[in-house]
Amino acid sequence: MRKYIVLILTWIAACTALSAQEEAVKILYFNDAHEPDMVSTEGGLLGGVARMKSVVDSIRQSSPDALLLFGGDLGGGTLAGKLYRGSIMVDFLSEIGVDYANYGQHDFDYGLDNTQALTRRSKFTWISSNTLTTEGSPIDGSVPFVIHKIGSTSIGIIGLVDKVDTSSPRSGITQRDIMDCAKSAIGHIKDADYIIAITQMNSKLNEQLLRECPQIDLILGEETSQYITNVHFVGDKMIIDGCGNMGHLVEVSLRGEQGSQAISVHPISTAVKPDERLERRVQAINEEIASRLGVRLGTLPLDHIRTRHQIGEMVAGIFREHYGTDMALVQSGGIRADLTDGDITLRDIYSILPYENRIIPVRLPGRSIRRLIENAVSGGEEAALAGVEVTSSDEGLIIYVNGVRLDEGKDYTIALSEYVTSGGGGFDVISESSYMMPLDKADKDSDILIKYFTAL
Repeated sequence: MRKYIVLILTWIAACTALSAQEEAVKILYFNDAHEPDMVSTEGGLLGGVARMKSVVDSIRQSSPDALLLFGGDLGGGTLAGKLYRGSIMVDFLSEIGVDYANYGQHDFDYGLDNTQALTRRSKFTWISSNTLTTEGSPIDGSVPFVIHKIGSTSIGIIGLVDKVDTSSPRSGITQRDIMDCAKSAIGHIKDADYIIAITQMNSKLNEQLLRECPQIDLILGEETSQYITNVHFVGDKMIIDGCGNMGHLVEVSLRGEQGSQAISVHPISTAVKPDERLERRVQAINEEIASRLGVRLGTLPLDHIRTRHQIGEMVAGIFREHYGTDMALVQSGGIRADLTDGDITLRDIYSILPYENRIIPVRLPGRSIRRLIENAVSGGEEAALAGVEVTSSDEGLIIYVNGVRLDEGKDYTIALSEYVTSGGGGFDVISESSYMMPLDKADKDSDILIKYFTAL
């Protein structure tokens, strides 16, 4: 008979002590591991594989059967992601001792072949309950659920991911209905003592999951902060959103006899002594990156460029100039790093634009341009524009292209990323018949910036 769990929170580095006669099952969890080294956050320097290994090893000294789960996202979105496409992180997570992992959206950024190569390379098992390839088969090497035994306790685990469409349009992955797939997977593991869902989903979907699948005892979710682990409840069930940048290790103790659960959060901070062997490897990678990407391309006064949106406007202007289009639109969420005054290096370019999107010149009628810009300004992803000015009035948006009011009956040219043209971020899909060149002939975003800054 299944036991309800009484949830006890302890926000200290060491878990509330268990009585000597009571044996706890330990669940360890972290997520969002794009970079092997520590990352600067509002909460200070956090993360890094060397320090994560030290904390995991320390816990496993007294609890060797502790189950280590990874919540997803070790691929694109950062400099290391672009350069290594997740391969170094898969190796590091294998050495840290991860047992099971769920895919995040960024683990699909470089296409199906890369995702499957990472899956096969891993010394841990990937669980994905609601994805298939576009050809209708499972991701090679992944499983839809597992039952893991620790002593006499059985733990069922499912993995769910949302917003697969925010990855590359060439990902080769199809997202299936989350709730239907969760119920199907749970049907296979319903006799487990505990059921855990590892998810890459927002809080609203996680709460819906607990309401529709009451068999789930615990949700380990994606980050909602870059330096804070957040916990909230639906009834007596807990949703734990680990902080980003693998900045915390969450430790959950399941007490089988009393049916209770305790949580501790271990900061992966500078106070943690790093594992020396992994730290040497991380430093070697840092030196390799510095050597490869320290090439100076040019110098640009950037006093006016501070926010990601302002950098997006600069990038949009460069794309517009590159293709000679009337305008350009850049999804601000695709700008992944800041710029500082002075020299521009390859590292800067690849940090700003790590996704390798192709930029396509497109010809569209004015009415389509209006819809695109209205979506960008009000309904879709935040976007930066070049060649366009937008003001609000009682009539709605007033749009000017190069100083002249938009004519909805006239054709215009605009430079867009393949992510936007494919319908990413809530934009309408743009037919390839509107492309001004074949997609495979279009230049990559980072290559356009490199050419621009080299010519300065």
